[in-house]
Amino acid sequence: MSREQVDLLRAKYQLGATSLLGKGMEAEAHAYGDGQVLKVYTNDITLEYLRTLQAFYADLDASMLSYQLPHIYRVWEEEGLVLSLERRLPGVALSTKLANLKESELEAVFQYYLEAIIELRQVRFPSPLERYKLFDPEGLSLQSKGDFNRFLSRYLEARLAWCELYVQRDVEDWEQKKRTSKPFWVNPIRANMPWCTATSSRPTCW
Repeated sequence: MSREQVDLLRAKYQLGATSLLGKGMEAEAHAYGDGQVLKVYTNDITLEYLRTLQAFYADLDASMLSYQLPHIYRVWEEEGLVLSLERRLPGVALSTKLANLKESELEAVFQYYLEAIIELRQVRFPSPLERYKLFDPEGLSLQSKGDFNRFLSRYLEARLAWCELYVQRDVEDWEQKKRTSKPFWVNPIRANMPWCTATSSRPTCW
């Protein structure tokens, strides 16, 4: 991403200081049209990631809620950047208000927040779910591949293999130490999973 790419998109869609709603590590969000938000993603968020999120939001049945949930109308790529057009939710960011609230007001806000969380439990998820994990481009969490314990076993194996790449880089004589030493690097994981055993330097989970 370059500054020129972002500036081109800002010019094309007439985005500026007056339209800017917020800017974070992932994207900058701009008011766009009637009740919509245009997000320009400035990090490594991919189209696949946003399309997965878009499909998830679309499948939720939130008809019983008293407030709106996020909804993504469109995702696309332009000038080497990923963009999304989303529903603009009413209200203001809670973080901008908390610091100036009195104690009694904070208690009221907490009560409203708790009620919103409890109400959110009424949302009906699509059934049956295909995956145990929403963002899973490798397909490790497909329920067709087994129960949750089998998924967790595959996930741990994949993560440990990924971690080992950095251990190999940072630990001198790692291969020799791995053969002769207790596999300390998986102990914190196995300690909390009694159904994991280690027959080598990697755990086997059943």
